[in-house]
Amino acid sequence: MTVLRAAFRCLVAVMLLAVFAAGAHAQEALLEPLAQAAQGGRWEELQKQAQAMAADDELSATQRGQAYTFLSLAHINLSQPGPALDAADEAVRILPDHARGWLMRGTAYMMLRQLASAEEDFRKAVRVDSGIWEAYRNLAELSQARGDMPGALDWFGKAVEYAPGNTDLATEYALLLHGMGLHSKAETALTDVIGLVPQAPGPYNNRGMVRLAQGRFDDALADFTRAILLDPAFEEARVNRGNVLRVFKRYKESLADFTQGLESRPESVKLLVGRMYTRAEMGDYAGAAQDIAAAYRHANVDPYVLNEYAWFLATCTDEGVRDGARAMQLAREAIGLSAGPIPGYYDTLAAAFAEAGEFENAVAAQKQAISFGAQAGLLQRQLEEWAERLEGYEHGLPYRNNVP
Repeated sequence: MTVLRAAFRCLVAVMLLAVFAAGAHAQEALLEPLAQAAQGGRWEELQKQAQAMAADDELSATQRGQAYTFLSLAHINLSQPGPALDAADEAVRILPDHARGWLMRGTAYMMLRQLASAEEDFRKAVRVDSGIWEAYRNLAELSQARGDMPGALDWFGKAVEYAPGNTDLATEYALLLHGMGLHSKAETALTDVIGLVPQAPGPYNNRGMVRLAQGRFDDALADFTRAILLDPAFEEARVNRGNVLRVFKRYKESLADFTQGLESRPESVKLLVGRMYTRAEMGDYAGAAQDIAAAYRHANVDPYVLNEYAWFLATCTDEGVRDGARAMQLAREAIGLSAGPIPGYYDTLAAAFAEAGEFENAVAAQKQAISFGAQAGLLQRQLEEWAERLEGYEHGLPYRNNVP
């Protein structure tokens, strides 16, 4: 999860709490139009109204400070971090004891990638108001960004404590636990979320992923199925169920899941890639090739699609499908378009080199995959599998497999 994405995700909560802050009795009538514009997501309207109010010298300092807070909120939601920072500067200058101004300025700093300044402002926010849970959550995000996972857990725990019943926050916390391998705790958190919103499909899908990581395929399958029953168009759950059915070698059911999903979402690259793998395991290599080619047509600059296409062309057991030169090109494009080193992409590049007969390059790329994988904390069994491939490349043997 990127810091920018984290900053954006906090805005809905910021919006609602800024509206709440505007409801102080002395300010309510004057600030109500701003609150309504924010609540309705009418950001350009909010920007104009807040700008006019902030420039009105006849208003009290409190009113103008609140107006600058709303103005910063509008700029943030309009993806204008520079003006958002300017407005937040005025908000905290006028109202240094109002936590919302510090929260807004920290969010603007996050969008500008000035993470040290963002952290400082979020810490100021919680000193002013210990119950401002969004600041705790953003501090957790910042801790994650620098690899301090215990710190992230601590901050997230505080956020959850101050926002009981917030299912979005609880879900984020559960996914953090899941990402750290604390699957049992993650499952408990998601089960609690399901208890609060039993008709929401997302928590079932997320719990299914946690159970899948624990090797509990039947339980995971049940969760994915429940999610699909609640929302038949839920793409992610259908992809997940199709993949699990393929693991069970229930190929016809897996194929049906992907195909049904594609009926409503014909350009879904995840559904196309999933069906490609199922068709390949069924021996339908021509159909698999059609699916991955279609995914590429829809998203030819998506690193995920480029990597999957490269993997298929490099490792397919059908000699008529394999194309080492094209696989190398696609794998290099996937790496070049990625924000940072993704270990699996180097594993794909190594397989492409090996298929093209460039085993020296294959060995070098596979060593990079293992090194990046170790740095990323990948499971030991994954690293061992990659080490086996490395040994094969060292002996001049390409890798053959249709399963990711």
